[in-house]
Amino acid sequence: MNRVEFLNKIYEKCTCLDWRLIAEPQEILSALRKYRTGKKKTPLQDYKITVENGCLFLNGDFIIRIEPLIRPFNVESPKASYYEGLCLRDYEV
Repeated sequence: MNRVEFLNKIYEKCTCLDWRLIAEPQEILSALRKYRTGKKKTPLQDYKITVENGCLFLNGDFIIRIEPLIRPFNVESPKASYYEGLCLRDYEV
């Protein structure tokens, strides 16, 4: 697996819909380089990739935050509408 395929696997696990908020490929690759420094050389396909709460984990180790924890209100949900209404109410007072 090359780096492009590895990055595609990471990005397909992201839930953020706005690509401008997701980490750049260079940021992910530099964090990966720092993570692999001093460790046994492992092929990219052998890593278990997980993205939880916007953070990238490889084999259970935290690597980098790749998407924001709080997502923008771009979905229709009662909870999102409630909190957006609270923010607007506080602003008007």
